[in-house]
Amino acid sequence: MTLPFDSVITIEEAPVEVIRSVSPSKYLAAKRCPLSFIASKSNIWQFNPATAAAIVGTVIHRLIEWSGKSNDNEITSGQAEAKFDELLAAAEAKLAAHPVNRRLVPLSVTDSRFPEKRHSAIKASVRGPKQKRSDKPNYSSGKTLFMYEEGLMSKDGLVYGEIDKLVDGPHGLTIYDKKTCHVLDDEGYVKDEYRMQLLLYAGLVYEDMGKVADRLVLVDRDDRETDIRFEFQEVLDAMTVASRWLTALNKKIQLTPSVGQLLYLAQPSQDACRFCPARVACPAYWNARKELNEEWPDDVEFVVDSFLRLGNGGMLVKSRPLSLGRTIRVFPEFIEYQPALGLIEAGSRIRVTDVKTTGLQRTLTKRSVVYIIKS
Repeated sequence: MTLPFDSVITIEEAPVEVIRSVSPSKYLAAKRCPLSFIASKSNIWQFNPATAAAIVGTVIHRLIEWSGKSNDNEITSGQAEAKFDELLAAAEAKLAAHPVNRRLVPLSVTDSRFPEKRHSAIKASVRGPKQKRSDKPNYSSGKTLFMYEEGLMSKDGLVYGEIDKLVDGPHGLTIYDKKTCHVLDDEGYVKDEYRMQLLLYAGLVYEDMGKVADRLVLVDRDDRETDIRFEFQEVLDAMTVASRWLTALNKKIQLTPSVGQLLYLAQPSQDACRFCPARVACPAYWNARKELNEEWPDDVEFVVDSFLRLGNGGMLVKSRPLSLGRTIRVFPEFIEYQPALGLIEAGSRIRVTDVKTTGLQRTLTKRSVVYIIKS
């Protein structure tokens, strides 16, 4: 269900539907906060706004897929750069046509890590001459099968994912997953979510293709490869637990028509909430901000005392004393893709994510989302 862009809705009223499948890349985050996962599956833009990082990530995956599947014998740096720019332009054109998501254009500005991501993606897409692909590997002749962005599903249909690269040949089957960041934590261990993602990929390969993976490899933003040590039983266990988890979650969802009775599933923390697009509407997140002393995102909640429309088309919103009398400045270019701003009035309770704070004044950024709390 998609509501009009000028709608005001509480997360409690948001409709909820059974979730068909969970992807390996989202599974561990979904377990950490099931409410965020449920909200992300809704078609209500306030709870699932597009992010620059996600859009750039999709462009990168499409670039790597193009490189792997291209009939060209090799891909040069110039070809990869041109293709990246082509894919980026297409993504930005789609964003620009959206009443709200156009705030993210250009992506080179709204994604703070854009330069290094672009460089890493182009580098990963460049390749020399490769063997002609066949339908299946020929171990006796040494031929190798390459597969890129292959979509695989578990036997019960509850786990689905697209694997960056599969290589099946004389040395066994290897699963590669490309990341645009570091893959190790501060202590030098592979991050839990990445290890679990590759275990589930191995499970999908086993259930969908009937093959057992010999190697699981993470490729970081500098193209360094990190092997994941694993036992095959871990793969089977991961698939079983993921399927059971989604089955149990769907049973809860089937008992209610809206998110209101599922708010207890929220598990707020600074790490889980920082990248959650639904946090602007999540009561548990805003309560946790008051109760837990953590480094939360720079979001604000306040009651509108007064507002002034400026001659340049912008707006100045003043909050009541509960926010120390601070003001929020809205530049004119933000007005058109923040529909809630056209609905505010004195006494409105407002939440704004990702603001920039300077002294007693806050300013909306291109990542901000404005939300009116329905009384």
